[in-house]
Amino acid sequence: MSDAPLYSNDLVAMLQLVWGDGFLSPGGPAEVALLLEGHSLAGKTLLDIGCGAGGVDIALVRDHDAGFVTGIDVEDPVLDHARTRIAKAGLQHRIGMARVAPGPLTFGTASFDIVFSK
Repeated sequence: MSDAPLYSNDLVAMLQLVWGDGFLSPGGPAEVALLLEGHSLAGKTLLDIGCGAGGVDIALVRDHDAGFVTGIDVEDPVLDHARTRIAKAGLQHRIGMARVAPGPLTFGTASFDIVFSK
């Protein structure tokens, strides 16, 4: 993995000003809700690929009752923002973060009920 992040702290802060707290792309919680319309996450374990600053993961737990979300990303700066946001929301017992290298993932078969990416 490269040591030079694509998402600096300044870029993360700017994107959140544009797209909302915890979001690095358009849509926010409303788009997450639209994507999940008609589907129940109640009690399910989820893998969120490209979790970014954690806004999606908080929405998956808080608004859609996911049991546990594992958010993965390739950069520490966004994961640091996500961890801070998750702790402020008091959801660290239901959301975990991990830095991964691009490519095949090392999670075992059937580790998650649902794989999500926005």
